[in-house]
Amino acid sequence: MNAVVTALRALSTRRPLFWSEADFQFALAWELKSRFASTEIRLERPFEVEGRLLHLDLLAVHEGRRWGIELKYRTVGLSHEIDGEEFQLRNQSAEDLGRYDLLKDVEPVSRARGAGDDREPLLGADGRPGLHEG
Repeated sequence: MNAVVTALRALSTRRPLFWSEADFQFALAWELKSRFASTEIRLERPFEVEGRLLHLDLLAVHEGRRWGIELKYRTVGLSHEIDGEEFQLRNQSAEDLGRYDLLKDVEPVSRARGAGDDREPLLGADGRPGLHEG
């Protein structure tokens, strides 16, 4: 199992809920660095693909492998407490926009991979009904 999957699994039990995509991004970076101290982490890393400057949410380099990670974290309306932290999340229910954002974020990493880049594309996406359909 790779370091990213290990970190995501551990994070899912300790932090099942996030305030935002940025909160998720930071927590995943922290988890990777905490578990695998030799892993190099870069947030919002710019890279060029086919003459376009793009930004990768998170780049992790672990044991010679580079993982280009694009995250999507859309929320449903929710009021919930976890370990004394009260979450008040708003409903981001525009599935058509969510699907567009998902494809827009995955496409640059896939294009870089096709152009000979060795980054392995990964994506953290929510499980809201309708986001991946249509």
